[in-house]
Amino acid sequence: MRKQKRTGLRYSRDNWFTCVDTAVLADKNISLTAKCVFTVLCMSAGFGRRSLIPNDEEVAELAGISVRTLRNAYRELESQSLIFPYDGRIIINGHNAACYCEEDDD
Repeated sequence: MRKQKRTGLRYSRDNWFTCVDTAVLADKNISLTAKCVFTVLCMSAGFGRRSLIPNDEEVAELAGISVRTLRNAYRELESQSLIFPYDGRIIINGHNAACYCEEDDD
């Protein structure tokens, strides 16, 4: 039997899927850039998590954008109440889905 593991901000070929709230993806009031950043945050939060301590350079690289554009996307997501900064972390609001990845059982 294989079990889930957290992947963190690093991309892994073992990480085949990321679950993202469809309401975010379907919202016409959220820019494509912000949706992409939200998706990267969901992926980076990992299994069973609603928060992460992001590294702006890594998140921007995964999203294919500049750090300045990333910070603008953070402001947009925060204004839509989708993320909240808290004590150096980003809390993903309402995100129950997880990044699915398998790891050998011990």
